[in-house]
Amino acid sequence: MFFRAFAKRPAVTLAALLTVALGIGANSAIFSVVRAVLLRPLPFRQPDRLVYLWQTHPNLGNIPLTCLDYQDYRAAKSFQAIAAYTFEAMNKTTLHGEGEPEQIQATMASRELFPMMGIGLVAGRSFTADEEHGKQHVALIGEALWRRKFGASQGVVGRAIRIENEDFTVIGIVRQKEAFPVWADLWIPFSLIEPGLQQTRRFHPLEAIGRLRDGVTLAQAQAEVAGIGVNLARQNPATDRNMGARVVPLLAQVTSSIRPVLLLVWMSVGLVLLVACANVAHLLLARTMSRQRELAIRAALGASSRALLRLLFSESLALVALGGVLGAAVAAVLVSLLKNMAASFIPRIDDVAFDAGVALYTLGAMLLCAVAVAAPSLWRVARTDLGQTMKQSDTQLFSGRAGRFGPVVMAFEIALAFVVFAGSLLLTRSFDSLRHVDPGFRGEHVLAMTFNTSARDGWDPAYRLFNNRLVPALRALPGVVSVAAANMAPLTLDRTEMSRYATRFGIEGRNFAPGSYPVAQLRWVSPDYFATLGIPLLRGRLLTADDHNQPRWLVNEALARQFFPGQDVVGRELRIGVDTPGVSSVEIAGMVGNARDLSLDLDPAPTVYLIDTSPAITLLVRTSGDPAQLAPAVARVVRRTAPEVPVTLIKPLDDLVSQSLARYRFVFLLMAGFACVSGLLAAIGIYGVIGYAVGRRTREFGIRTAVGATPTGLLRLVLGESAAVAIAGVLAGGLLFTFMAASLFRPILFQVRPADPVSLAAGAAAVELIAIFATLIPARRAARVDPCAALRSE
Repeated sequence: MFFRAFAKRPAVTLAALLTVALGIGANSAIFSVVRAVLLRPLPFRQPDRLVYLWQTHPNLGNIPLTCLDYQDYRAAKSFQAIAAYTFEAMNKTTLHGEGEPEQIQATMASRELFPMMGIGLVAGRSFTADEEHGKQHVALIGEALWRRKFGASQGVVGRAIRIENEDFTVIGIVRQKEAFPVWADLWIPFSLIEPGLQQTRRFHPLEAIGRLRDGVTLAQAQAEVAGIGVNLARQNPATDRNMGARVVPLLAQVTSSIRPVLLLVWMSVGLVLLVACANVAHLLLARTMSRQRELAIRAALGASSRALLRLLFSESLALVALGGVLGAAVAAVLVSLLKNMAASFIPRIDDVAFDAGVALYTLGAMLLCAVAVAAPSLWRVARTDLGQTMKQSDTQLFSGRAGRFGPVVMAFEIALAFVVFAGSLLLTRSFDSLRHVDPGFRGEHVLAMTFNTSARDGWDPAYRLFNNRLVPALRALPGVVSVAAANMAPLTLDRTEMSRYATRFGIEGRNFAPGSYPVAQLRWVSPDYFATLGIPLLRGRLLTADDHNQPRWLVNEALARQFFPGQDVVGRELRIGVDTPGVSSVEIAGMVGNARDLSLDLDPAPTVYLIDTSPAITLLVRTSGDPAQLAPAVARVVRRTAPEVPVTLIKPLDDLVSQSLARYRFVFLLMAGFACVSGLLAAIGIYGVIGYAVGRRTREFGIRTAVGATPTGLLRLVLGESAAVAIAGVLAGGLLFTFMAASLFRPILFQVRPADPVSLAAGAAAVELIAIFATLIPARRAARVDPCAALRSE
């Protein structure tokens, strides 16, 4: 029966189905990502009781702990246990003896980590106290590495594997779904940390995880660690004076970078669904009003009002259910696209699936959608005396307040479309600003490659490898313009790694209180670094190979302006090793331009440069042509020169710049897509509202024409009424946008305010134009009304 009713008006039915499918499909797809990333508990025992423990610094934000500070924080009574592991960038190492050498990600983890978090093993066991205290060479390997390099053989447990130039016995295999930290391939005992790191508060190699005791709140734990931080600052002013402490729920920490993006996208797709519901509600109301005599006949034959309402709701439910089935197909396509778009920067994206939770959400959305689209029709039928219907003309039925629903729907759709459009334009301006920000270096025609020599061999062999073997071989390649090395590729550090290359310094002739020394980013580079990246020299001279191991550094413009305002920095001296007994001075040989090598959306940090090459080498090769085409030849040179060294990254530098914008590009593209969809739905809805209103006012337009109204006047009348409703919708949308913008948009905007007048004005103009164009066809139909035909129809 339902399908017969829908088949009578195939155009209306198809429009409603597609509208519902789009709205529900997009919502299900986005919710599946939100659920997997933000809502689903982490795969650990009582994950809501797990927290990150950070030290804090006024210039660096949250930073890892020192080994000595970690031991002090372990005394906190708010925690059942606190475990630690060395951070990601610290332990890149090489696995030998299993085919080609491969760089893997190791971490030195305390033995409490696995039992505290409830991490499961595929086989074997975790560390024992004796193994940790005895600094034994045992290791756990991740399931992914186990399958990739060892063929998923259980026999690897108990075997020795070669890491760098040492053997480690595998004692367990960590289940991939529960691996923590997620980037680790190999876990070795915490006690193997270099003794120099264990006995100082200068270096911060440890990320710490704690489990709160039962009954202890996050606020109580925060208060206790803050108190410990105050005591440490008092006891160790040279290193901890400006240090604090902070606890962050584990899930919040894992998702902190992507949470604002996903919430904004979820909000936007929810608005799209509301626009879709408003559209379908008006379509069904118009359809119900066209069935006035059918409903009256049913009532005359004994159908109760409840039965008629049940019939209308059942039809709406059937329509939405069919649209929801189509929406599931839309969701499947969108989920696949989202996974491809966001694989590199959304944590837990591999867990996205159309599971029972998403299915329940989809069913709930379908039910709410069915209620929303049926409500206007049910309300009108419930308030109408169907017994009088047969005595009324078509234009009299549902008269009075019925005509008000269309303008309300139109204003509602325009308000929601305005919010999505304004948000999309806001993000467009933000993304455009970020895309055109001057990074301070030239990435075009530059190839970046990273690899690790053996850290145990020390710095001098790495320096000789680069200068004596790699540079001559690479410069001999056709198309190579220059070759440089650095301790990091621009835009490859995570924000929590800013402390990795940070150093405290003093200034000759100035006094700083203990622990209050300023902080700069430290870069060790080769002499051709600045020419290769196009970073300009502003004062003094560049460093040469003769400055290796000499007390001469370069500073960037940001450091000079902050600490030497209005002065010439060349020849001034910096104090290094300020929190150690071995304080020394270095001369500033020159000042170079600022380079945004941490992030394009961060102001350039004060930075110092010295000539050296670390065991972790980043090659930067400027080419005369496309660097991607030269990449295989460069890789061959590196493998031939150092066959034991695995290459871990080889990409054009422009690709790294583009990759750093992935999160912004993701939300920009989604919001632009939702703006297009909401604009299309709003246009369809406005067309339906105005078209229906013009049809109902045919007699009025005929009379106006008969008494002298011109077609242009009628056209202007309809367009003016539509524009007035659109303005009301824009004003309502502006209030809604203002309410939401501060909390949702601010975290992901760059050089644009949430209340950006250009975006708001452009959004208002866009929806007004949509309203005008959607009104033109029905308005022209009103202007062409034949007064005689209109009056005869009555």
